[in-house]
Amino acid sequence: MGIRYQEAGRLMNGHDGGITKVSFSPEGSYIATAGLDGRVCVWDTESRDLLYSFNGSCPVLSLVWIPPDEDTILCGLQDGNMAILRIAPHHITVTGFWAHAYPVECLALNSGDNRLASGAHRELLVWNWIESTGMFILDNAAPEPLKSRWNQADEEIVTSVHWTTPTGSPALLLVTFMYHGVMLVDTDSWTRLRTVAPNGQIASASLSDDGQRLAICNTVRGFQIYCMRTGASLAAIPHGDGEDAHPKSVLFCHGSLALLGGSSTGELNVWNIIDTVTKGPTLNVPESENLEPTVLHTLPVPRRAKASAVDAYYFDDADEFFIAAGVMNDASSSMCVLWKATERGEGRDAEQSDQLRASRLSPKALATILVVLGAAFMAYFWISMDVIEVADA
Repeated sequence: MGIRYQEAGRLMNGHDGGITKVSFSPEGSYIATAGLDGRVCVWDTESRDLLYSFNGSCPVLSLVWIPPDEDTILCGLQDGNMAILRIAPHHITVTGFWAHAYPVECLALNSGDNRLASGAHRELLVWNWIESTGMFILDNAAPEPLKSRWNQADEEIVTSVHWTTPTGSPALLLVTFMYHGVMLVDTDSWTRLRTVAPNGQIASASLSDDGQRLAICNTVRGFQIYCMRTGASLAAIPHGDGEDAHPKSVLFCHGSLALLGGSSTGELNVWNIIDTVTKGPTLNVPESENLEPTVLHTLPVPRRAKASAVDAYYFDDADEFFIAAGVMNDASSSMCVLWKATERGEGRDAEQSDQLRASRLSPKALATILVVLGAAFMAYFWISMDVIEVADA
């Protein structure tokens, strides 16, 4: 059967301003939303009820759940502070600390070694999470991005941070900058391993489950997918028509075999990025041939608002897949919309959708693939540690 998406609910009356971040908890029991109104809301995924609400004094720009439990959230604030929210049965307790001189817009936690990366304008720091004390201790500052004569005068602005851990190797930190491309950092030696420099400006990015592909929101060219092994472009998806049409958010989903992208035109698209020849992801497509992804489904956003915050979660036991999108209404009430994947269709759509479902229904097979690709990925870096710049024609 083919995959389509139906609206499953709306999380309303939680935010008076635009929603900046949406995140499912580690087990999918809750959805946390952050907003420009300074509020963090925690919702019950099944009932859609608002369970907890924290009201801060300044906009909340980023958040991340701290695993393994579902009772701790870290938030990045506009004033440079980071707040730790601990959820108790009937209340939320809050502690915080000053972390940056700029608004904290990017957070990524590596659950393997409890290290946190935080990005705030030009600042990129790594922290150690001490679970016994519930505190973050500063570890180090990441190196600056590589510059060229084309972007020497541009500001360094971090737009996303990601952790990737090749098998048997230390964690690597992947960072995107608005004007200075993509940088991969060895967090043991704190050296740059690789840079990729696409034409345009990177607003946000998503890393595939295996760490092999990076999808970016390019404000000039739309959505792009890059191979992190070589830096080559694998696919390009233009944004919509019109001067006001800009990509706003991007996320790999369905085992990284599909791409979710939001825009300023009030819709979300789910693209199929399976190679129809090899039946594998775009990584297997010859890099001299760009894949042309096809739209699986278009999800309309209420009132054609900007969907700048997205997340997705697959419930293995129930075989259910959900997409959540936060709406950006700057000065009015904003909601989070949920969609649920259902089945329909036959023929080619069914064949492609079966592959998407297989990526969810066969976790052992997917894990094996990730191990093999991760080993090859790390072997490449230890053989060749040079810096490569890639520019689109």
